[in-house]
Amino acid sequence: MHLLRPLRCKLSLCWIVVAAAFAIFVPRVAEAEALLVVEADTGKVLQADNATYPWYPASVTKLMTAYVTLKAVKDGRLTLDTLLTVSPVAASQSPSKMGFRPGIQVTVDNGSR
Repeated sequence: MHLLRPLRCKLSLCWIVVAAAFAIFVPRVAEAEALLVVEADTGKVLQADNATYPWYPASVTKLMTAYVTLKAVKDGRLTLDTLLTVSPVAASQSPSKMGFRPGIQVTVDNGSR
């Protein structure tokens, strides 16, 4: 049985190579409602599908907002009790689950929940 082990390893390695080649060379299709691909060095738009279509922020945007806010709290520029005024623009963004009206003041703590 131990004589077959090198052959079994070579076959396993062969399958890994085939799978890697398949993943690299088989074209993939991006599935998205809106898509914008820009070349970072030149700013040239490589692909734009519904690029001007309004869409809701992704989770990464929400995470970045939380990160920047909590960093400001950590650095002492804000506290969790700091009052923020909800602007008309912020209140009009959908989907808004908070239901804050323009002009209302909320603490950083309540606004981040």
